[in-house]
Amino acid sequence: MLTALAHDLGLSAGFRVELNDKLTIGRAVDKMLRELRPGSLELEWVTRFVEQRLEESKSWNISYPLNALAEELTKEAYMTNADRLRALPSTVLW
Repeated sequence: MLTALAHDLGLSAGFRVELNDKLTIGRAVDKMLRELRPGSLELEWVTRFVEQRLEESKSWNISYPLNALAEELTKEAYMTNADRLRALPSTVLW
């Protein structure tokens, strides 16, 4: 699809697409937090995470640690093991 777009725009075949990973991850985390719904597993996880941080006398603001986690999940080490991690029961991960 990008190749066709590049052709239509008259760009060379050797064009590169670069993403600002941090900006993209930050927007994705913000969107995920905005769209949390009552009763969802995600809200339950976020609530427990905030409670745990408060018990540890850390900030309730979880944007930074969630962004850091998301950045780790985009690294090759996670990507190569993603299928094995997804196969774990949710009780292990939660």
